[in-house]
Amino acid sequence: MTKTKKRLLFTALLLLPIAVTTIGIRLYLAKTGRWMDRYQDGRAIPITGLKLNPDGLTNLQGDAKDDFRRLAGAIRAYADKNQRFPDDPRWLIEFTKKWPESTRVTADCFDTPDRKKSDTFDSTDFGFGYLWAYRSPRPDGKPRPVFPGPGERDVWLYTDTYVRSNSTVYKTGSGSTKPEGHYLVAWSDGKVEELPISAYKRTQFHLGSARMGFVGEPGIDENSKVDMETRFTPVGYYQTFKK
Repeated sequence: MTKTKKRLLFTALLLLPIAVTTIGIRLYLAKTGRWMDRYQDGRAIPITGLKLNPDGLTNLQGDAKDDFRRLAGAIRAYADKNQRFPDDPRWLIEFTKKWPESTRVTADCFDTPDRKKSDTFDSTDFGFGYLWAYRSPRPDGKPRPVFPGPGERDVWLYTDTYVRSNSTVYKTGSGSTKPEGHYLVAWSDGKVEELPISAYKRTQFHLGSARMGFVGEPGIDENSKVDMETRFTPVGYYQTFKK
């Protein structure tokens, strides 16, 4: 055997344990579900990681603020007339049909094209994408009044369209997030505001129960915590993400 062949054989024998170990680890990870070549939606996961929503928005491009102003004004007018909230937000279309065109509620007021690029977009419900807080209790579980008390104001609707988790998943089953953006919120006093991620909190109002709310709402106490742990985990992804 020539020196060259001996050298090649020696190199092969040296690398064989490394190759076997690598293959074994790969098979183990695949068997236990911790190694992923592809994400659940079929996209390939490169070694550097897969960004789940690389084209998401954090800035307003559509007409969401105008939608919120129209909707908040219509909710207020409906509540003043009927002493109650509309059970279905779509009732506001009929309620405002004789209003000036610049203030009336139309079907287009219930969503924004921006949401197509949001982290939470679901094509099956596009067209009715805003979140209607007035239909839920306050963060402390108490009823949300039609007319807040002196010095109080409630959130009536909001959207997470402009909240980005910037989530990345890796082949090993780990992941990372880098939250940014803001919530768009319409208050009971008619104001529409962009609130930072840190303003959306989880508050526990009795043992084992918790609700979400925004800083400034009645029912959010000083012990409320920013909702980072669950908000920024990709749907269907089971690993714990590092922030």
